[in-house]
Amino acid sequence: DDRGQIIITGSHGGLLGNDPATAIRVEVAACAFNDAGEGIDHVGISRLPALNRRGIAAVTVDYMSARIGDARSMWETGKISHVNPIAKKMGISHGQSLPVFAETVRQAMRHTNN
Repeated sequence: DDRGQIIITGSHGGLLGNDPATAIRVEVAACAFNDAGEGIDHVGISRLPALNRRGIAAVTVDYMSARIGDARSMWETGKISHVNPIAKKMGISHGQSLPVFAETVRQAMRHTNN
């Protein structure tokens, strides 16, 4: 069960079928996607606002820093390119690595639970 977990996907950050329910199917604490170069109308980061509305911290990594479709590449070399407001409020910012993202979210979760 992935509820409440921090999820690193290799997937692009585009909202599938423009349906907010497809942004991520489980109520996770946070998730990361690849911006896939953003694309026309910033479609490659369109999951971020939908996840923000659901209370989920979300980021994308720059497609030039990690292979699209490869979560391990994102974890090892990915650099954050975009953050949603919830992630930003946690202190997550452009240029950070995903290990820093995950640790920042973990700390925020501990602080919230205490």
